Amino acid sequence: MNKVFFLQDFAKLKEASEKIFSHFYPTGSNLTVKIHFGEIGNRTALTPKEIQPLVEPFNPHQNPLTFFDTCVMYHSPRSKPLTHKILARTKGWNKLGKIKIGQEFQSFKAKDLEVEVAKDLIEIQGALVVSHVKGHPLAGFGGAIKNLGMGGVSPQTKKDIHCLGKPRFIGHCQGCGVCVEVCPFGAVALVDNQAEFKDQSCFGCSLCVMKCPHHCLATRKATFDDLLAQSAITVVKHLPKKTFYVNFLKKITKLCDCATNAGEIVASDIGVLFSQNPVAIDQASLDLINRESKENLFEKVNRKDPYLQVKYAAKYLKSGLDYQLERI
Repeated sequence: MNKVFFLQDFAKLKEASEKIFSHFYPTGSNLTVKIHFGEIGNRTALTPKEIQPLVEPFNPHQNPLTFFDTCVMYHSPRSKPLTHKILARTKGWNKLGKIKIGQEFQSFKAKDLEVEVAKDLIEIQGALVVSHVKGHPLAGFGGAIKNLGMGGVSPQTKKDIHCLGKPRFIGHCQGCGVCVEVCPFGAVALVDNQAEFKDQSCFGCSLCVMKCPHHCLATRKATFDDLLAQSAITVVKHLPKKTFYVNFLKKITKLCDCATNAGEIVASDIGVLFSQNPVAIDQASLDLINRESKENLFEKVNRKDPYLQVKYAAKYLKSGLDYQLERI
């Protein structure tokens, strides 16, 4: 059974990091930290100050760390390597180590798409995947799976995940309007009692397909959650053996760190999780949040069941959903 370590006291993060990683990474190894630097103007993404206690035990002054992310496909400073790097420096990440933005990728075939994995995640000695757990309008939530499934791949793969999850008609629309109601982006309208989709406004969350009571819709290839998991596990399978995952359950917002305004805080700060398994750590993150809120929180606020991506990821990783939670 996969083990997940749970630290509730953020003040003891450095101590916990020393305990967990003291014998995991070889002395002097080059470590790459996969991180989301946060969109310009975003005030709830993880900060260098919050991450510093986690990485201090690695003695970054003697063994420089590399903080890594990839470019996005929408209009943003994070859409180009140079401006993405400048944004990260503006936020102070260069004080902890080297900043690198992926520009070279290697393609691997997944079930429903080609996944272009960042070479910077393949050609390394050790990886630390640090994720801020928060909501997401398409995936329900974002954790380790989304950090890699979107953040570890090329802009083209990101685009494919969004496009292949878009709806198409496989039956006659009954004009019930459910798709109009559930679409988070206003990409559907009823015209003469028939659903019409605005392709430019659709981001491929697949929610309309899942909720259509008459089964008139199907995705172009697979649901967004399935495609995201396929992408993430393709990345996971090409990470170095020395890879650990860390999830921060704090500043838990309705929306993701890609948003300038990530919306309201929807849950209390809970703690930090550590695991060698991305499925286990995301499953445990959701369980802890739902235990605190006494409901499936992200499904309530974003209408998408966050466990979907975790179940798909478990399937592709051939990993169970059970885990052992150990407090530290």
